[in-house]
Amino acid sequence: MTTVDVVHASPSARFALGWLGLPFECKMHADDGSPHPRLEGPGLPEGGLQSPLEICSFAACVHRHPSRRLPPATGREDVARFLESKDVTQLPDMLHGRDREDLPSLNAWGFSMDDVSVLATLHAIAASDGVVQWPEEVREYMELACEKATVPMSWK
Repeated sequence: MTTVDVVHASPSARFALGWLGLPFECKMHADDGSPHPRLEGPGLPEGGLQSPLEICSFAACVHRHPSRRLPPATGREDVARFLESKDVTQLPDMLHGRDREDLPSLNAWGFSMDDVSVLATLHAIAASDGVVQWPEEVREYMELACEKATVPMSWK
């Protein structure tokens, strides 16, 4: 599968695909007027999948490995508040668990679309503001998730 990417865009799709271990290759976005990533390849509709959430949904549905799943977002109010405020100081109290590989997660039972959304937002914050003032737990959460999902860290 190939994701056609816009520079550092689509971290949510990259976190989902990478977390699940689905092979993909990022290519620079061809100038076709689309501001979103596109997932192309065998078994996908003609023209591929056209948005980060569509790619995440596809990845969660087709991936069947028993030890790595991507549950849907939970609708947590604190996650919604963070996504709106982007206040990284809120996050240490929001990290309620660790997954099977001992990586921090927002939910006690492990990684989910909540994490994908929060991590994509953190990735965007890091790209624009850096991480100098981030709490240590948040920095660890981001660095370990980037490493696991093979998402380039935008501040290194």
